[in-house]
Amino acid sequence: MTWPKPQPGDPLRIPASLQGRLIDLASAPGGPGLGRGGSPVGTPLPPGVTLLGRNTAQSFIPAFGVARIAGSAVDAGESLRQFIMRPVLDLAPAESDDDVLVIAANRINPGGLGQVYVSGIVQARVIVTDEQHGYARPRFATPWALESSAEPGPIRLIWKQGGTGTVWALAMIGSASSGPTDLVRALIVSSKKEPGDIGYTYTLARATGVKPWDWVGGGELDPAYNTFEAVGFDGFEASPIADGVGVLASKHGDAWYFSTANVEGVCQL
Repeated sequence: MTWPKPQPGDPLRIPASLQGRLIDLASAPGGPGLGRGGSPVGTPLPPGVTLLGRNTAQSFIPAFGVARIAGSAVDAGESLRQFIMRPVLDLAPAESDDDVLVIAANRINPGGLGQVYVSGIVQARVIVTDEQHGYARPRFATPWALESSAEPGPIRLIWKQGGTGTVWALAMIGSASSGPTDLVRALIVSSKKEPGDIGYTYTLARATGVKPWDWVGGGELDPAYNTFEAVGFDGFEASPIADGVGVLASKHGDAWYFSTANVEGVCQL
């Protein structure tokens, strides 16, 4: 049976049979968007930056599995338009701690294409061997798998389920040039702006303590940039953030970055 399509302004009338079906779907094991037993299906909404990836290996990459960037599937010299409009990464199992890593947003079959997270805070499956571990690295003996680590590694775990074994986690991964990702509390020590620069270059000091007014600077982090200033727009005029303001900063390449959105409070050195 087909139901007439409602028009704007019409009262909404839902037949009892349809309402009952919707209730059955909502109360099914795992709830909407989940398969039997609560296993994820489909592609999640990306909380991080995603690109297309091509699986060059002989085994499938599981959803939320880790892979290394093995190259570009699109040659800019042969197809510049495609490279600019829709870049595609070649993916392979991780081989070393120096690999640039991505996390699959969905299952990617051998030779197939899929979405992968290249930067941001994303969901991941991690084999945890110690609940105190705050980082993750590839488990080289198990393709596509992540294992927890006490030492700073390429992936920072900002949350994970309790216990050991394979658990769900929220992981922070960096960009292709970032190397290991770290997130630190810091204080702005100084700022400067050279002629022609869009924004200011800052010097930060690593901070300790729980509350902003407990923070004590130590160990300079330089150079640092406000990502909001770096974007800019027509008519934009940057103004410096005052010395002593506390921020959350992450390192990408040789520089540190923070944004006005994560300024935590004001305190004195």
